[in-house]
Order: sequence, then structure tokens, then C-alpha cells
Amino acid sequence: MSEKVFLNDKIAKKLFKNEKYGKMLSARVISDYLDADYEEVYNNIKLSSEEIAFSSLTVNSISDVIYQDNYFYFNIEINYNNTQSKKAQLEAYTYQLYLKQLHNYKDYNNLKKIVQISIDAFDFFGKNEFMYKVKLMEEKYKIAYNDIIQIVHLNLDYLHQIDYNVVMKGDNKLMKDLYFLICNNDEKLELVYKRDGLMKDIIDESKRVAGIEAIDLFLTDEEMIANDQKFFRKEGYKDATIQIAKKLLSIGMNFNDITKITGLTEKEITKLTKEDLVKIDLFLTDEEMIANDQKFFRNEGYKEGTRDEKFQIAKNLLAKNIDLDIILETTGLSKEELNKIINKSVN
Repeated sequence: MSEKVFLNDKIAKKLFKNEKYGKMLSARVISDYLDADYEEVYNNIKLSSEEIAFSSLTVNSISDVIYQDNYFYFNIEINYNNTQSKKAQLEAYTYQLYLKQLHNYKDYNNLKKIVQISIDAFDFFGKNEFMYKVKLMEEKYKIAYNDIIQIVHLNLDYLHQIDYNVVMKGDNKLMKDLYFLICNNDEKLELVYKRDGLMKDIIDESKRVAGIEAIDLFLTDEEMIANDQKFFRKEGYKDATIQIAKKLLSIGMNFNDITKITGLTEKEITKLTKEDLVKIDLFLTDEEMIANDQKFFRNEGYKEGTRDEKFQIAKNLLAKNIDLDIILETTGLSKEELNKIINKSVN
């Protein structure tokens, strides 16, 4: 059996945002999911802002690509990270798009429906299906509560389990739309998209982007895991910086010094004022926050990123002659770790 591969997610995201092909590709996926006319969908959707936050306090609010028409928001996500935090983030996008529409009570009568199409490199529910549809419904009688929010998971891993002839000759249009994301065999792609000029252009564009970006066109499972670790390491850096900035604010340090020490902008620090922090933490108990932290910190890449960032900020604080006790309290480092930093600086 050949090794499983997936089109590099960086390339996939660029394709859906591509000025020339992105709207056509998105319209095809949307129209095939809704079983709607392609031309009608294409003519009515328009690219929307990727920033979907309804509040300045909202985190994780940059989506992959969003289109909208008069009745729908379509959020298309390329999801290669099979982690609990990523799943929660995807779910949060739908709520943010919902809340973003509400400015006064009259808006409840004019809400656009939200369709989130998550293109996954794994089986989200583990039931060996290509497509899962999620709606809010009554549990016992399976009656839909409403259809304002629809979440669709498309399982790319499923396509690895079926022969390309099934895709080529079958009547599942979505499978054919997405087959290029898991196939690096040019002969099979030529057969599947024999009379499909758009998909041939998109495949050529993906190769062009890979060349310009100097990145691999396809990723194996192992390479995606390595990318996950890099992702969480980056998140660790970011979260450690924010936590330390909060502590520096709490001891009265001015914005200018915090900016120099943490690298955060004044706008980012403004969001972390004590009033805003209360708003963020208002709905969590201590036990809930600890439980959430424990889940997030289990990832080794995240831990490493956090530790490295704390070390760097400790160095910055030492350079400004900040009291050692304050540095220990702010960064959470041990005395032994801080002494090692001091000794290295001296040597």
C-alpha cells in the first residue's frame, strides 16, 4: 500500500484564497455540498474578512477563508491538526460568526446561516465516513433545533481507502472536488480530471506555489506530526509572552517597558488591562482554568516554546535591572533556572 500523503496545507489554503482560482474552487465545493447551481453560487458569493472576532478580547479569530452571500456565511477550513484545542477552535469560529452579526435585537430576524466546511486530514468521528454533518438538535427525538449553524467535516483520509476509479466514475462530486488534495500521482489525476479544466489549472497552480515557496508539495503523516509540534511550540511562545505581560501589568510596569521586554505591541498590551482580564476569566472557575491549562500543556512542543520564551524574557528583565524576586514571580522560573541565566550572562 502506498504511503498516505496530503497536499501541503500551506498550499491548500493559498489555493482557496487564490485571486484567480480560489473563488471558483470554493464555489464548486459549496455548490456541490448544497446541491446548488454552480454559476448561481459563484455569481453571488464574495470573499469576506478572515478576521471574524466579534470582540477585541476574542482569541483565535483568524479563519482560513470565508465567503458570504445574502443568506450564508461559508467558512472553509483546512484542518490537518487532529488536536483537542484545534477542534475547539474550529467550533468557536461558528459562534463568532453568529455573534458578529448581532448589534441590536432586530438583527435576530436577519441572521445569515453559517456553514463551516472543515476539510480534515483525518476521520473526525472515527466512523469511516467521507462526510459528517453536524447540527444542533434535540437528543432523544433527533429533531433539529435550528439550521442557523451547520458544521460539515470532509474526511480526506477516507479518499486514501478507495480506488481512484470510484472517484472518477462515481457520482459524489465532493470527493472529486477534493481528490487532488490526497493524490500525488499525475496519471491518476489526469484520468480523474480528464475534462475538468479548472481542476487541472488548480493542480498546476499548486505546483507553482510549491516552487515559489520552496516547500514540499505533499506531506506524509510523519511530516504533518512534525508540523503540529512546530505549531504548538509557536503557541507556547505566544501564550508565555501574554502571561508574563499580564504579570508585569499587575505590578504596575508601564506599557513602553513591557513592549521592550515582551515584544508585544502597545495595542496587544492594551487588551490585557485588568478590566479586560476580568472579562476573559469571568466565566471560568479556578478548577476549570487549571484543567484547561493541563490539557493544553500536555503537548511537548507547547511546553518547549513556553520555557524558551520565559528564559528570553527573564534575560530582558535582568538587562533592565529588575529585582530578582519580581523576575521569579513574573516568569515562574525557579531560582536554579534564573541563576543559570545569570551565570551565562556573566560568562
